[in-house]
Amino acid sequence: MLPLLASITALSKPPIVLVPGFGNAVVDYISPLGQSEDVGLCSVLRRRGFDDINVVPVQRWEWVRVAGGLTDPDFYTCQQRPTGRAYGWFVQRIRDEIDAARARTGQRVLVVAHSAGGWLARAALGGVPGDGAWARQSERVAGLVTLGAPHAPPPDRGTCATRGALAFTDDNYPGAFLDGVAYTTVAGTAIVGNEEAAADADAPTPSAGAADAVYAERGEGSYAKVAFVNYKALSGDGTAAGDGVIPVAVAHLDGARQLTLENVLHSINEAGTTLPTDRWYGSEAVVDRWLAELELD
Repeated sequence: MLPLLASITALSKPPIVLVPGFGNAVVDYISPLGQSEDVGLCSVLRRRGFDDINVVPVQRWEWVRVAGGLTDPDFYTCQQRPTGRAYGWFVQRIRDEIDAARARTGQRVLVVAHSAGGWLARAALGGVPGDGAWARQSERVAGLVTLGAPHAPPPDRGTCATRGALAFTDDNYPGAFLDGVAYTTVAGTAIVGNEEAAADADAPTPSAGAADAVYAERGEGSYAKVAFVNYKALSGDGTAAGDGVIPVAVAHLDGARQLTLENVLHSINEAGTTLPTDRWYGSEAVVDRWLAELELD
């Protein structure tokens, strides 16, 4: 396999379907936090020659639909499926957007999935046994890139917020599951969790220092302390390194091309604040660090 940017020099670049993370909306990848569209991941990718970019359509309020899982008996036994009442509507939207891009362009699609969108994309591509699997995925999809995605349930599966849907996905479609689809998992190591850390006035970037000030004012302590809580809930180890939300340990898949990027944060904002950041996976200064490493068949 050749690096993506080299292998498509003489061809048009593949259409991209962006899969938002939990709680995110289309606007977060176009004009995040009210900033210019030039800042958004869609524009960042267009500047690199990707002309057909579509975000799976979702508005922020729609994520309340996940609460539909409360009416699913499987919720209470931690046996929810990703196509069940909580997440099935979004899994179907991923499939629909991929099908539309494939039909529109005649090309196999590159799926770029952020945060929880990563494991939901795995579920969408894998199909679900007994639910009518989505056949011949490799004819539709050339590659799946996940950015700061939680790919494994916590050690105590009963504490998983997905109530079994993530575990089902990981159990049934483990690692780089689909033949003919190139998997790349990207993790960030901007923050080491620390339960006792105080706010750091000398943080490495001004935005990180501002975030620490917000956490201190709200009584949450510091970036490192907030990260400790996130990491412990997801992996059992609060002192891990990660992107402030997702620890590296759960962000990679066996058999995937695994990229771990220093000083990269989880999302368009400093975690838990409304402060924009220029050091998340989709930032102008960061995107080439993973984009140039992609490989497709």
